[in-house]
Amino acid sequence: MGVAGASAVGITQSSYRVPSTAYPAILLRTREPGTSRFTWGAWLSFRGNQDPYAMLCLPRFRRAACQAMAMIDMHSHILPGIDDGAADAEEALQMLRLAAANGVRVQVLTPHIHSGRYDNTLASLRTAFEAFRCLVREQRIPIELRLAAEVRIGAEVLQSVGAGRLPWLGEWYGRRVLLLEFPHSLVPIGSENLVAWLMQQQIVPMIAHPERNRGLQADRSKLEPFLAAGCLLQITSDSLTGGFGPVAREFAIDLLRTDKVTVLATDCHNLAFRPPALSQGYRCAIQWVGQRAADDLVWHNPLHLLGLAEVD
Repeated sequence: MGVAGASAVGITQSSYRVPSTAYPAILLRTREPGTSRFTWGAWLSFRGNQDPYAMLCLPRFRRAACQAMAMIDMHSHILPGIDDGAADAEEALQMLRLAAANGVRVQVLTPHIHSGRYDNTLASLRTAFEAFRCLVREQRIPIELRLAAEVRIGAEVLQSVGAGRLPWLGEWYGRRVLLLEFPHSLVPIGSENLVAWLMQQQIVPMIAHPERNRGLQADRSKLEPFLAAGCLLQITSDSLTGGFGPVAREFAIDLLRTDKVTVLATDCHNLAFRPPALSQGYRCAIQWVGQRAADDLVWHNPLHLLGLAEVD
């Protein structure tokens, strides 16, 4: 099995059957007799002062937890002290514990690469990643880590690609994938040309959270040239739940219903305002496009991107 991107050293494919929660609860499912189909059941809720991660370690919850949906989160800012995400190791570890309790089995760390603001490179991120991964292993948090980056669009991308300074999110049908971010308020002039150049280099941009871009919100047709060029889309879990406002929510739902989204991810940054809560968006996606399509967004498509095999 070859791992195509989101680099990690020494990662193994252990069982992916872990709890799926809408913090602080777990969505349970049961197998229909004589079939391989699952029926989603009730939510197992915890009291407000109970820690789901700790509770899931108790014997009475293990059997229910192992029947729940596992997920892969492809976009997060958990690597500590690197960008505007987790401020320190303590916050980062707690975010990972919440992600694991929320059902995330593989967490891709995607710190910003933004020239002049977050001047990270593949080399510097690898050093920080290895140190953090050792800490996570010491804490025995049941989650696998991968390293990629969220890259701000700009002329510097051409030089960074040529110099090999960018980590890839993964591979999509034989081509490398780059998680590409527009500025929050607009789509820069020349973006289509940069995307065309990336495609010529056999690099597929995955546009991060387009539903939150104010320029695209004002004129959704501006997204069409990028889709026509072959770009993939990642939308944010909190957009579907309304956490980024009604406009972003409506836009995200429209992208889902028109089958334009490849990945649903958290883009989590902290514990207070943007915590890891992928299963909440996953539940919303089920309501709009059904369970099979929602599973693709948080499981099957991420598996493909990371070059991982399905686990029965």
